[in-house]
Amino acid sequence: MAGDIGQIQVGRPPSGVRPVAPVAPSPTPVAAPIVVPGGASHGSRTVFLVIGGVALVGIIIAVVYSFSGGTSNSTPTPTASAAPTATLTTQGKNLETYFGAKTASSQDIPPDGTFLAVNANYPSIDLPSDLQTTQGSDIVWLVFGQTELYGSNGQLLTGAATQARNVAIYQLSDVTAAQQALQTWEAGTMSDDLSAFLGYSVSKASTTEFLGGARQSTNIRYRNFPTPDRSIDWAIVTASNGNSYLVIAGSRQSMFAATDALTQ
Repeated sequence: MAGDIGQIQVGRPPSGVRPVAPVAPSPTPVAAPIVVPGGASHGSRTVFLVIGGVALVGIIIAVVYSFSGGTSNSTPTPTASAAPTATLTTQGKNLETYFGAKTASSQDIPPDGTFLAVNANYPSIDLPSDLQTTQGSDIVWLVFGQTELYGSNGQLLTGAATQARNVAIYQLSDVTAAQQALQTWEAGTMSDDLSAFLGYSVSKASTTEFLGGARQSTNIRYRNFPTPDRSIDWAIVTASNGNSYLVIAGSRQSMFAATDALTQ
C-alpha cells in the first residue's frame, strides 16, 4: 500500500478504489403559475375592481339613506316666480272702517275734532279727467268738527262755536299719474274748481300760489283764505292698509285729522 501511495497521481483515484459518482442535487420544484379562469388579463381585473368598488359605495349610500329616514341634506333649487304686480288692497280696512258709515248730511256739524261720513246733500267736485282715471273705487265725503278758528284780525279765537269743514278722500290706483295731474291742476284752476265745495272766495287768498308743508311723513300742499281754518289743503296719503288716497280738506286741522286717521 505504501508503494502504491507513491504512485498516486493528483486528480486520479488510487488503484483498486472505485470512484464514487457525484450526487446531483435534487431539482427545486417550480410552482405552477396561477391562471385566472377565462384568461382574464391585468386590465380586466382592474375593471372588475373598479366596478366592484362603485357598487360597494352605492350600497353604503343606500344603507345610510334608509337609516336617515329617506331625507336629503341637499338644498333644493328655488323655483323662479313672476314679479308681483301692483294691486289695491284693503287688508281688512276701507274708508268706512276709518271714518264710519255714511249716515250724515253735509249740513250736520260733528263733535269737536271728529268726522261724520256723508251720504246726501254733498257739494260735488269736478275733478280733471286725467285725475279721474287714477281713482280707485273707495271714496268718501266727510264733514269735520273744526275747533281751530281765527278772527278777522288773524288771531286764534277761544271759546268759539264748532264749525263744519268739508273733506273728500279718493282711493288712488296710479299714484304717479295722480301726482302729475294734481300738479297741473294746482297750477291751473284748482282754487276756482274747489271754491264751491269748500265755500271760500278765491279773492281772499293770502298767497298767489300754493305752499308746501308736512304732517309727519306726508307732504301737504295748501293755500289759505286767508287763515288756516279756511284753506284748500291737498295731499296723497299712504294709509295703514297699504293703499294711497288723495285727501282734499277745507282746513289745516281737518287735513291733519284725516292724515292721522288714515295712517294709524
